[in-house]
Amino acid sequence: NTEVVFTANPATGYDFNYWSSDASGTVNPTSIVINSETDVNAYFEITSPQDILFVVGNTSLNSGDLAVYNRLIDAGYTVSTVDDSASSTSDANGKDLVIISSTVNSNQVGNKFTHVDQPVLNWEEALHDNLLLEDDGHGKDNNEDIVSIINSGHSMAAGLSGDVAVILNNNESNFTYAKATNSRVIRIAAVDGSNDKLLIFGYEANSTLADGSTKVNGRRVGFFFT
Repeated sequence: NTEVVFTANPATGYDFNYWSSDASGTVNPTSIVINSETDVNAYFEITSPQDILFVVGNTSLNSGDLAVYNRLIDAGYTVSTVDDSASSTSDANGKDLVIISSTVNSNQVGNKFTHVDQPVLNWEEALHDNLLLEDDGHGKDNNEDIVSIINSGHSMAAGLSGDVAVILNNNESNFTYAKATNSRVIRIAAVDGSNDKLLIFGYEANSTLADGSTKVNGRRVGFFFT
């Protein structure tokens, strides 16, 4: 048996909230005795409002974008929406995060947010190449309903592991995935039974993107959302 001390280090604008899984309580640092495979999750809360730019196909939000918008507002964020065609690189100035919805027309967004300093979360697969997130193209698998978590220990896995059944809007079962072969990409989730058909993946802050030369200050995340 080994006693291990865990310390949660919140990012700027957040405070530690509580432990879950094999740890519990609100004391930070905390220690637990480990005698088998152990899972420890730390949860944080926002201490100061963070401003998000939400790039959408239409600022009269459809049900999907509205659900995301409301969830962010309920979580304490300030959210500014902008239409894809009206958006510009400068819209990211002063924001803490840029989110790009799959409702956008990729041709209207293009490279506008490729080089911004802010973190970018994108779930429009046709923009993964513009944002330099993929280096080996992308594809589509039909008749899929399982997402495989391939890096359960990472915070982007949100505590999930193994194969996760996904309920798809209108019973769609087409998964569009990205392929990134470089050593810098963080692989989180992929099409069932695959390690390279990426659905959720990212790049750490200050790392070089998929083209091998572009370095950005903010994190980048490609996200599977349907």
